[in-house]
Amino acid sequence: MRTRKSFLYFLATMFIAAITLPADTIVSVTLIAAGPVNDGADYVLPYVLSVNGVAMDADCYDYQDHVEVGQSWQAYEFTLSEAAAQGQYKGETNALIDYEDVAWLSSQATPTTQDQIDLQHVIWNVFYPGTFVPTPGMTVYTNLLDVAQPGFTTTEFADYSFLEAVPTLGANLAQAFVIQTSTIGGGGQNPGPAPESGSRILLSVGLGLIVMSRAVAHMRGIRHN
Repeated sequence: MRTRKSFLYFLATMFIAAITLPADTIVSVTLIAAGPVNDGADYVLPYVLSVNGVAMDADCYDYQDHVEVGQSWQAYEFTLSEAAAQGQYKGETNALIDYEDVAWLSSQATPTTQDQIDLQHVIWNVFYPGTFVPTPGMTVYTNLLDVAQPGFTTTEFADYSFLEAVPTLGANLAQAFVIQTSTIGGGGQNPGPAPESGSRILLSVGLGLIVMSRAVAHMRGIRHN
């Protein structure tokens, strides 16, 4: 009897381990619209993305890369902590703070078209400091950030996701965007994220079935004996 209990415990442990294999979240992204405001060279926030078929506003924090309206790509959907640990700017000295800054800035109001330009430049300067020389309009946002930054006590960073392109061989990297998922459907849920790889799920299920089949065979042998 003790042998059977031990084996069942082993079975449960193995099955739980099999179905909880880690998997990054990947979503399908399409740039639906950009602009109409531009700074003379680039369109600025807000952009409209389709994320797994759900349209939503987004702000870009990646000045280095490029996307065009109608372009589609696969992107990791990171939480704040995941972005700081795994994102494309994880090597930054203050990566966590920088991602927090991006999220906070993306929630700020832009009453005028010039405000849209100024805020976009401030956001792009987070990971690319010095790219845009501060203007009086930009300074308004940076001053607000300096006041809010210590602790960000009123900011729910769990409401934000960071979309960073999955590298594809032979293709340029698409730009990175931040979205506020709490605005989707009023429920604060992500837009139907899909696991990174279906093979991981199949592996989990397969391991579980193998372990279960061996358990059944083993118990049958115990009964016959």
